Amino acid sequence: MFFYKNHRIHISDFSYEIPDGYGLDQIQSEEYQNSLKMVSPDGNIVIAVRPYYRNMPGYVIRDAYSMLKEFLADSEDCFGTAEEIKTVNRCGLEGYCLSYKLDNIHYYEEKYDIPENEYGICVLEIVIEARKGRALEEVMASEAVTQFLTELGGDTV
Repeated sequence: MFFYKNHRIHISDFSYEIPDGYGLDQIQSEEYQNSLKMVSPDGNIVIAVRPYYRNMPGYVIRDAYSMLKEFLADSEDCFGTAEEIKTVNRCGLEGYCLSYKLDNIHYYEEKYDIPENEYGICVLEIVIEARKGRALEEVMASEAVTQFLTELGGDTV
């Protein structure tokens, strides 16, 4: 569950602001329960925040690193485009990141193991998508994405 307080969206130990001018959409699927995505006005940049729950039906949720390793092993379509998994630190938590290309969209993912809360959230994923031919480097350097990633907070509701 997401909470809104002081102009920020909160989920577990993370909080963030929606980039100015971005649209907000909820992703409801069996795989991505209660996920939010933010879309730039031109549709070229998508930022998604996806919690993974310990008891998701049909899924065995492991730790963040194992999830990325399994993704690479199961995703033949991004072979040759994926970089190695690296560590990343935000909000006082160590996570893992990976970038790859799939179906002409460039992706950058961060996954974090987080202390399980009363809602059962145990892994939090942040995905940045570069769409419509935009280079991932250009999207990652954009003001909206750098501000979003820089201003991720580690506070709770």
